This record gives sequence, structure tokens and C-alpha cells, in this order.
Amino acid sequence: TWDENGWLIELKLSDSPVGNCLVTNIPESIGNLSNLEKIRLSYIDIQELPESITDLTSLTYFSLWEHDNLTGSIPDNIDNLSNLNYLSIQGTNMSGSIPTSVGNFTNLTQHFRLHNNNFSGSIPESIGDLISLTTTGAINMSSSGVQFSTDTDNKLYISGNNHVKLHGKSYLDLRAGNTIDLYTSSTKRVSITSAGNVGIGATAPSQKLDVS
Repeated sequence: TWDENGWLIELKLSDSPVGNCLVTNIPESIGNLSNLEKIRLSYIDIQELPESITDLTSLTYFSLWEHDNLTGSIPDNIDNLSNLNYLSIQGTNMSGSIPTSVGNFTNLTQHFRLHNNNFSGSIPESIGDLISLTTTGAINMSSSGVQFSTDTDNKLYISGNNHVKLHGKSYLDLRAGNTIDLYTSSTKRVSITSAGNVGIGATAPSQKLDVS
């Protein structure tokens, strides 16, 4: 897509899941597209992202979807794309850790999804700085790792042999007054209501401590 001045502002390359797209490489020269605002890439056979991708400082929308052969890691200087309000990397073989610089996406309001990739390590503490997110987004650390979701239910999922560490003065704040439920083996074990009642084996505790 071009704007009225002839500048390329949106790049969309896609193919069906059973297609035979011939695009296998994105050249480093893409970094010269200084007015590019949106990149949508899905079901194409690219194998790596060009380093110059972080030079596209006008980007507001960046989506990678279903690229089985795409490897590499998220660049440490990904926060150069400071105008992003939508970021999604899903269904790739990208690995490595999520850089702490993702916490610098102060304009990220629409969507943040890192799902079904091979990322590993800890979720950076800076993730808590993404306070402007308003709609569904998620972070998924490897296929069996820690998943943090900012969906409408405000859920924190832990799967596999993982744990969550809270550093410093950390707390869980449910300002909407929702119930906190703890599950093991898909069964609800503990409930804490907005009134402060705690139920162990009781799904709707009616007193301060309700054990069933």
C-alpha cells in the first residue's frame, strides 16, 4: 500500500497454509523504507529477519504469523520500533530470551503476542511497564513454558515445570474486584473472593476460611 506521495506504508506478504509462496528472503534494504508503517507476513517461507528491521522507526504494526522455518531471536534493540502499537510473533521457530527492551514499548496499546514460538528464559520484569495495553494480548514462553496473558479475564498461566518469581515489593492487584482461583490438574483448589473469603475445596466461600 502506498500513500498519496507514493511512499510505501504497508507491506503484506501472505500465502495459504497449503500454498507454495516463493518468498524466502527479506533483503536488508527493507530498512531503507523509512515511511513503512505496517508489516504483515504470514505463511511464507522466510528463514530469518534482516537486522535492518529495527531501522523501520515509523512502524506502528508488525505481525509475523505461521513461519515454521523462521529462526533467530528477537533483536535486543527491538525498542527502536518505539511507535509500535501492535506486535505479534506467532508460530515460528524463533528462540532465545525476550529482551528487557520490550518494556520500552510505551505506545503499545492494541496487541502484544509472542505465542507458539521457542522462546526460553524468564519473562523480563520490564513487561510490567506495558501499562497501555487495552485489548487481548499474550506472551507465551515456549510451547510448555510460562504464559502471561492480558486478555479480558486478566489471567496468569503457568504450565510445565515452571515457576514465577516475584522480586522486591511485589503484589497481585485485582482492582476490578474479581475472584482469584488456583487450579491444579485442571481442578479448582483454592478461591479468594473479592470480599476476602478464602475457600479450600470450596468454590464459593461464604466465610473468612471455608474448607470443604
